[in-house]
Amino acid sequence: MAGHVYVVRPRSCLFRHVRLLVSASVVVACACGLACRSQTPPTPPPEARPEATAGPYADLVASIDPGPQPPLVTAAPDWVIKIARPGLQLDDPAKLDAYATSLLEAWQGRDHASPLMQVDAFAGLLAAIAAGEALLARDELPSAELLGLLERAYGIFDVPELNRPNSFLRQIFSTMMTVAAQAKVLSEQQQVAQGVEFFDRLLSQAPVNRRRVAALLLRHYPESEAATVALQGVADDFAQARDYTKSLQLHQQVVEKLGTQATFAHWSRYTRACLAALDGACADRALSQTQAQPVPENRATKRRESLDNLVKQRGHLTEYQGLTPGTLDQDVRRAELLLLLGRDDLAGEILKTLQQQQSQDARVWVLAGQYELSHNLDFTAAAKAIDRARPLTPHNETYYEVALGTIVGVFMGDVVPQLARDPDAAKPLVMRVLDTALQDVAGYAKFHPDRAAILTEVITRARSEIPKGDQKDDRWGRQLIEKILAPADDLLTKFPESAEVQRFAILAARFSGQKPRARAEVRRKLPAQVGERENLLHTQQKTGLDLAIIWQDPNILAEVVGVVQTREPPQAPAELLAYADTLALAVLKLDQAALASRAIEAYNRVLDLGKTELRLVALNNLAVLLAHTGDTATAKKHFETAAGHFPGKAAVPLINLATLARPSEQVGLLLGVSNNGPSVQAEKLAWSRVLQRLAPGSSEQRQVQARLDELAAKGKGLLPREVDGSWGALLSGTFDLGLSYSLSKRLELNLKVDSYVWFVLPDPNSE
Repeated sequence: MAGHVYVVRPRSCLFRHVRLLVSASVVVACACGLACRSQTPPTPPPEARPEATAGPYADLVASIDPGPQPPLVTAAPDWVIKIARPGLQLDDPAKLDAYATSLLEAWQGRDHASPLMQVDAFAGLLAAIAAGEALLARDELPSAELLGLLERAYGIFDVPELNRPNSFLRQIFSTMMTVAAQAKVLSEQQQVAQGVEFFDRLLSQAPVNRRRVAALLLRHYPESEAATVALQGVADDFAQARDYTKSLQLHQQVVEKLGTQATFAHWSRYTRACLAALDGACADRALSQTQAQPVPENRATKRRESLDNLVKQRGHLTEYQGLTPGTLDQDVRRAELLLLLGRDDLAGEILKTLQQQQSQDARVWVLAGQYELSHNLDFTAAAKAIDRARPLTPHNETYYEVALGTIVGVFMGDVVPQLARDPDAAKPLVMRVLDTALQDVAGYAKFHPDRAAILTEVITRARSEIPKGDQKDDRWGRQLIEKILAPADDLLTKFPESAEVQRFAILAARFSGQKPRARAEVRRKLPAQVGERENLLHTQQKTGLDLAIIWQDPNILAEVVGVVQTREPPQAPAELLAYADTLALAVLKLDQAALASRAIEAYNRVLDLGKTELRLVALNNLAVLLAHTGDTATAKKHFETAAGHFPGKAAVPLINLATLARPSEQVGLLLGVSNNGPSVQAEKLAWSRVLQRLAPGSSEQRQVQARLDELAAKGKGLLPREVDGSWGALLSGTFDLGLSYSLSKRLELNLKVDSYVWFVLPDPNSE
C-alpha cells in the first residue's frame, strides 16, 4: 500500500540505524544473489610493528587498545574481495594509502540521504576499508587522515543494538532477508545464512577495530584532529557498550585535550556522560560549559533542543537522587528515571526485585515492558510483559501508552514477516492484533479522548478493509486512506481545540477528491485556543500549496500566497522550503515577479541549513526560478550540480537539465531518469518527453509507449487526481499515520505528509 497506517519509531538514538540496517541488508542480499563465499578465507597476518608506549596518552592508549586485529572484511563475499582487489594488489604503500583514502573520502562525500542506499557506495566503503587494513597487515603505518577515515567507517557498523538477537532492528533485518529470498534475490537458503553471517561479522568486530585505530592515532599522531575525533568516537562507543565509567573518563579526556577549542558538541556529550554516570556535580560543571558555547545562527534551533533535553535529563537525575527506595511507587519511578538516564543496568536490578516481591501489580510488568524497549529494543519481550499486566491492576496512563506502543512494534516485528510469507494466512493474526489495539484504545480514552477517537476510527476502518484488500494494489491503499480519513469532520465537531484532530482534518482535505472541500480547508480559520497553532498554520499552508498543484488552481495558490506574505520567513528548513516554493510558484504561475528575490533568498538559506533531500529540492526549484527569470546559465549549473552530487535521487533535475541541453544530449539525459529514484509521475514525464523525440512507428517508440502503459496502470499513488507536470510542478512524498513510543517522548500520534514540490521546466518540443 502506498502509505503507512502504522509506523513505529523507537527512540531516535536507535532509529537512526534502521536506514543502515535496511540498506545493508539489501546490499548483502543483492551481493549474495551474485555469489557468496562458501568458506572463510585465510586470515592475513596481524600487524607486526613494535608498539611505542611513550607519549602524552600512553595510559589512555593502554586502556583502550585491544591490540592488532584481523581485517574486518576477512569473511567478505567474493564480490567485496573482487572490488577490493585493485587496492589489495598495490605494492607501493603510498599508492595504497592514497587509494583507500580517496575511496573513503568519496563515500563520505556522497551527498544524499544515506550513502548505504546504493550498492556501489556500500561496496566502495568496504573496499576502502579492506585497502586501509591491507596497510596495517603489511606492517605499514597509514597516514593520520586515512586512520581517521577508517575510524569513522568502523563507526558506521558500531551499532550494539543490532547485535542483540531479539532487538526490533534485528527483527527488521531478518524480515528484509526473508523478503529478499522470496523475491528470488537470494536463490538459496545457504546464501541467506551467508549474508547474515557476513553482516554479523561487520557488527561484532567493528567496535574492536574502531578502538584499535583510535589507539594507533593517539599513539602515533596524538595532536592530529583525527585523533581527537577518534577519541570522541571511542568514548561514545563505551557509552553504547554501557561502560559508563570508561565513557566518562574518555569524554573528559576529549575536553581536556581540546581545551578552549572544545565545542558545544564536545561539552554536551561530556554532560551526557556525567549524567549517565549519575554524577550531579560533574553534570553541572559540564552543562554550564555547554550553555556558554557560542551558537551559530544556522544551528540555533537544534542547539536549543539539545540544551533543553540536557536540562530535562539533569532534572531526572535530581528527582532520582531525591527518591527513597523501598516503596512500590517510588521504586517504579526510580527505575523509570534510570532508564531515561540510560542506566538500564541499575533499572534492571530494581525491576528484578519488584518482579520477585510485587508480581501481582500491573505497574511492575509495565516497567518490564519499558525495560525491554530501552535495554534491547525488544518489542516481542515487551509485549509479553504487557500480556502479564493485562489481567492485573492498576491500568494507568503509562500502561496504555506502553501497550499501544508495543502492539505497533509487534505488528512490525511479527505480523509484517508473516504478511510477506503468506498474506492470506496472516490476516487472522492481523485481526487479533487490531482487536487488542481497540481494547487498549477504549481504556486510553479516559486519558486522551481526542486521540483515542482518532485511533478508534483508524483501527476500525483498517480492520474492516484489510480482509478485502490486495495490499499490492495502489488503488486499494489510496481508498483505505480515504476511508480512514472520512470521519474528520465529525471529529472536528467533537474536538475543535484538539491539535491532533485539526491535523487529521487537514490531511483529510488533502486526500479528498472534492475540490470545494480542498479549497475550504485552505480558507478555514483555526480556533484561537487550539494547541500547536504555529505548526498547524504551517501544515495548513503547505497543504494549500499542494492542493493548488493537485487542482492546478491559481485561486487556491493566490490565497496561500496572500497568507504567506503576511508572515516572517520560518526558521525550520522544511518550513522555509515550503515558504520559498509558495513564493516561487507565485512568480511562475501568477506573474508576481516582485516575489522572486524573497524566494531566491529563502532557497539559499535552505541550501545552507537543510538536510540532503531538502537541499536537492531547493537546488532544483531555485534553478527553475532562475531559468524563468532569464539566468539560464546559472540554472544549468545548478541542475548539473544536483545531478552530480545527489546520485540516485536526481530524477527531476535530470528532466530539467535535458530541457536546457542540446537536442543531441536530451534523450540520453532523460533515459538516466529511471536510475535516479523517480516517482511514478516523474518517470511518466521523462518517458513522455522521450517519446516526442523518437520516430513515429519505430521499435524504440513502441518500447517507450509500452513502458508508459505500464506506468499508467499504476495509478496516481496517494493523490486524488493525476499530477503530470503540465502545471510546472510534480509532487512526491510519503503519508504517515501511526504511533510511536519512546520513554522520553512517551506515546505520540504521527499525522503528516512529508511531501516535496518539484518544479519542472516546460518542454520546448511539446505542442
